[in-house]
Amino acid sequence: AYSQPNRLYVDITATGNNDGTSWANAYTDLRDACINATAGMEIWVAKGKYTRQNTTDRSATFGWTKDSVKVYGGFAGGETLLSQRNWRFNKTILSGDIGTAGSNADNCYTVFIGPVGSTSNVLTYGLLDGFTIQYGNANVNSNDTRGRGAGFYLHPYVAHMEINNCIFKNNAGQYGGAAYALSAHQTTPIVNLEFNACEFHDNSARYGSAAMFVTNGADLNVDLGNCLFYGNETKDFGASQGGNSVIYIQEQGHQDIEVNMVNSTMANNQSNGSGTNYYGTIMVYKHNASSGQGHFKMDNCIVWGNTGDSKDVVRHMGGQNLNSVKINNCLMQSGFPTTLGNITKTNIIYQNPKFTDSTNNNFNLTNGSPAIDAGTTTGLTIPTVDLAGNARVANSKIDLAAMNMGPTQ
Repeated sequence: AYSQPNRLYVDITATGNNDGTSWANAYTDLRDACINATAGMEIWVAKGKYTRQNTTDRSATFGWTKDSVKVYGGFAGGETLLSQRNWRFNKTILSGDIGTAGSNADNCYTVFIGPVGSTSNVLTYGLLDGFTIQYGNANVNSNDTRGRGAGFYLHPYVAHMEINNCIFKNNAGQYGGAAYALSAHQTTPIVNLEFNACEFHDNSARYGSAAMFVTNGADLNVDLGNCLFYGNETKDFGASQGGNSVIYIQEQGHQDIEVNMVNSTMANNQSNGSGTNYYGTIMVYKHNASSGQGHFKMDNCIVWGNTGDSKDVVRHMGGQNLNSVKINNCLMQSGFPTTLGNITKTNIIYQNPKFTDSTNNNFNLTNGSPAIDAGTTTGLTIPTVDLAGNARVANSKIDLAAMNMGPTQ
């Protein structure tokens, strides 16, 4: 009797039957695995660069339609256990560069749209783990997806999406350069989105150069843990003057939004905006007419060395304050404007974090950093390792930021 496989394989160099049943017979096109995946299946993807093949359609994107599919990158090819993969070494790239190589003009609007559901098929869960997502170009200045989330756009009919060990780089959009999430449909009462051990660098957008999170129709919970944001830039397409923020959080539509950031680093990002207390590394916004709740919480984080921003966390001057902003055990540079209300702050450090070499994007901490042992684990879900793979907690102490001092701590 035929037995439905629980795993599909993808390897762009495979030369066998290319039916996805083994590494030797792996699909060479990731899209084939996405189409043929069934509910609960895993897709294992070997190193290499994957684009949407044989298309010049800028709306082409990677995604799947079945529930609880888990897609893992970072394999050399030949592994039999998930624990054998090394995503840091075996770079597995999803690229939007489908047209002329090196030209952004004909790139896909969005590289990865994630699980795609519908009103009659709301998906409960999806996972993407171990990929580099690059060269999306959501450059359409309109109120549709073609201007949002060049790297990743969260489809509305997904209740829980988890993105682990991924790098988002060189994506450009009008809203949410690397990632955009809009909880737009009440068929999914609560949307949960997680980013764990992810890097966002060299992305750009007018609003939210790295990410923009908006609620409008369903509650939205976003968790960011062990994430690193650097080299992102706010700018408008075709102009030097930009919008604002690396992360933009917007509550509207009478629904609740909650964003929690833990042990993350935001450094060396650039804003091209100008204006007193208007431009900030993190922008929070509550729509005036909305009855929804808006909450932002930051623990064990570093915000340092970002240029062009007046403050670290600001509110959009055209709206209201969120219901709560809580900053705990964080190292900050520019602080908060007086217009940012409903804020509580505990154990804020205003000192140089002493990165190893921030000029060359090495954001490990060095000896004597005030961020060493300055965090807390109380009430938090802390991963066992940091972004670099080193032990997250040492001698019952935890450092601030996405990366510790290193293995010698």
